[in-house]
Amino acid sequence: PNKPDVGANCHAYVEDRLIPHYVGFMKGAGQVPTKLLSAFNRRCMQELGMQKTRFYQLRKGEIPLHPWEAERIASIFVELGINEDEAFDNVVMRYDI
Repeated sequence: PNKPDVGANCHAYVEDRLIPHYVGFMKGAGQVPTKLLSAFNRRCMQELGMQKTRFYQLRKGEIPLHPWEAERIASIFVELGINEDEAFDNVVMRYDI
């Protein structure tokens, strides 16, 4: 940590910065039209490559989303005409490890 170039040379180095992690997207899922909701759920599971149990835990906010998961879900909301700022329930600042 005392050397300025340690991040470039060490593969195990973790940068000391906070990253926003989105928690839950029930607010956005509530804005999806009812007849499109099952297709929305299937597409999210397919895009994220996960089973129902984990998807529903993410949707309810039991597990925070990784930044790449939040980006993919936000892009699906945008395609449906839902503003991504209104899609997620909460934002938690965490260290990305």
